Amino acid sequence: MKVDIQINPAYSNLKNFIESIPENFDELGNAKHLGRNHIRIVEVDGKKLVIKYFKKITSANRLIYGNLRKSKAKRSYENSLKLLENGIGTPEPVGYIDVYNNHSLQKSFYVCLFSDYKDIKDLLSKPLSKSEAGMRAFARLTSKMHHAGIYHGDYNLSNVLYKFDGENYDFCLIDNNRMKFKRFSLRTGVKNLQRMKLSVEQMAVIGSEYANVSHLDSNKVVVGMIFYRKHFTSAVNFKVSAKKFIKGLFK
Repeated sequence: MKVDIQINPAYSNLKNFIESIPENFDELGNAKHLGRNHIRIVEVDGKKLVIKYFKKITSANRLIYGNLRKSKAKRSYENSLKLLENGIGTPEPVGYIDVYNNHSLQKSFYVCLFSDYKDIKDLLSKPLSKSEAGMRAFARLTSKMHHAGIYHGDYNLSNVLYKFDGENYDFCLIDNNRMKFKRFSLRTGVKNLQRMKLSVEQMAVIGSEYANVSHLDSNKVVVGMIFYRKHFTSAVNFKVSAKKFIKGLFK
């Protein structure tokens, strides 16, 4: 049995607790989500922590993560540090733990500080008069991220949190295990927004602000957003229909 553990030096006092997570996870704190990944919230030494257990790992991926690729927990930790280095908000990473057996990943945990920011869906549910400033701030964040060469592979509304203090908007990205750090084209940048479930009106606001701060043609950006969103939605719907059809063949 091999354990790969990394702890943020700022939280070295939590070393004993973090090392105990693989054995005690099911009894720790409060369960927040028990789906594909299990999430628990716990308070330790005055710090409120989020522990994410990447529970559902296929047999193939256990071997891949054990020999060829970094685990999701390790990538979440390293990518979150890179985001903060580039001035992009994300819950501060505390550490990760990967447990291996014969070069096969058995358990994988990521630990970060808890964020009290709201889901950006809350902002987008408000009328335009109360949400436009926030959407434009979000567009500026996206432009900043793209100009820094940061591509979030799962950039959807569930992975963006926000906070409004009455004057300014601040944002926080989560679920950071699928990220790329490289320079990319305008087309790739606009395509990165295809997972965002936005109305055409919201796309127009976000797209025009993104274009403005990026010194691009706003019409091209907005049209591109609409095109890629429709293409993404069609692909998802086709995939769902195909799965249902195939399952029906074997009933």
